[in-house]
Amino acid sequence: MERYAVGSFRWSVGSDLGPRRRRCVVGVGYGSSGELASVGSRVHCPSSWSYFSNRPMHYGFCYPPGWGFQGDDIARPAPFLYEFQVDSLRLLSPGAFPEPREGYLTDVMRARGIVDLELMIFPSHADVGRECFPHDPIHVAGANSLWCSNRFDQGGPGRASDETVVTSRGEFIIVKVLIPLKSVPLNVRSRDGSIDHLSQHGDRLLVVFMTTAERYQRSSAQLWEIVRSIRMF
Repeated sequence: MERYAVGSFRWSVGSDLGPRRRRCVVGVGYGSSGELASVGSRVHCPSSWSYFSNRPMHYGFCYPPGWGFQGDDIARPAPFLYEFQVDSLRLLSPGAFPEPREGYLTDVMRARGIVDLELMIFPSHADVGRECFPHDPIHVAGANSLWCSNRFDQGGPGRASDETVVTSRGEFIIVKVLIPLKSVPLNVRSRDGSIDHLSQHGDRLLVVFMTTAERYQRSSAQLWEIVRSIRMF
């Protein structure tokens, strides 16, 4: 099973992991710029940002300092990711760790003002969800893509804690961006090694970020900087 480094460390093949549990470089922190060998061109990130190269899924992106990937440990950002985790990444803003053991994500957003950003490989036939369906054109990642946004409330006075209501004055906001992939990603495998989804032409990268409307107003430029930094290869 592959194990991929996250952050600014270059990890080589680890003999201590056995023949089926290698760890190799996928995410590498470059600072203001760096060279992505598999793409053959320079990647420019804002100063002090890091670059994550998701080679099995054929894309990479920049992310700000202090942000971290969710892994198996809820107490801290993941220092590495296994192969079965890289088809669906979850990146959290500063203040998200340690993650609470129970409750809803919106409760953490309300209490800590964090941002939840997910990047997942999405089959061409799959439903993108009801909160919003990407339909407005936008050019990101060198491709003609689609996006949408919605505000909503969850829980609160007079509602069940998991009840979600879409409203133009909602406390939270969700943004989705649907980007065509340049290359077919590796087949998505589950933790036990079985194939969950056979990758094919037409698969897309779905980027979803969610936070409070107040945090989005303050941080929208940074969030869109992450999205616009995505590069397909």
